[in-house]
Amino acid sequence: MTNNDLFIAACTRQFDEELLEIVYSEFCSYKSFEGILKLNYRRLWEDGIQNSSNYKKLSKTRNTNKGTDKDILDTINCLFKKDSDKLHFKYQDINSTEYLEQIIKEGIEFRKSNLSSHIKQYYIFCMQLLPSIIKLNINLMSQNQKHEYLNLRRNP
Repeated sequence: MTNNDLFIAACTRQFDEELLEIVYSEFCSYKSFEGILKLNYRRLWEDGIQNSSNYKKLSKTRNTNKGTDKDILDTINCLFKKDSDKLHFKYQDINSTEYLEQIIKEGIEFRKSNLSSHIKQYYIFCMQLLPSIIKLNINLMSQNQKHEYLNLRRNP
C-alpha cells in the first residue's frame, strides 16, 4: 500500500504543513510551537502568513528563473491544498469506501512524475527561500556542515 497516492498525499501534506508552520513562526513572530501546531489552515495561511508584512515583501524579491519568492511559497501552499483535497476526497467521483476497495482490488501506484514534481518544489523552497526566511547563518556551521550544505545547493 506504500505506492498508492493516498499514502503519498498523507506524507507530503504533512511535510507541506510543517514547512508552512516554520514560515508562520518566522513571519508572524509566534514562538510557541505548541500553539502553532493547534492552528487550523485558515489561521495558519490566510490570517497568518498571507496577511503578514513579510509575505507582502516576498512579491518584490525575484528568485532567479523560478519567479518571485512569493511564487515559491505559494507553490508550497498549493501542494498543501491539493494533498488535503486528495485526503478528504474532495473533487473525486468515488467515496472513501470505494477508493479503498479500488486500492485493494487493483492497487494504485502514485504517478512518479507527480512525486518528482513535489520533490523538485520542496528542493527549490528549502534551498532557495527557506534559508532566508529562517535567517540561516552558514558561518555558525562546522566546516563539514558548511561544505555539505554548499555542495547540496550546487548539486540538486
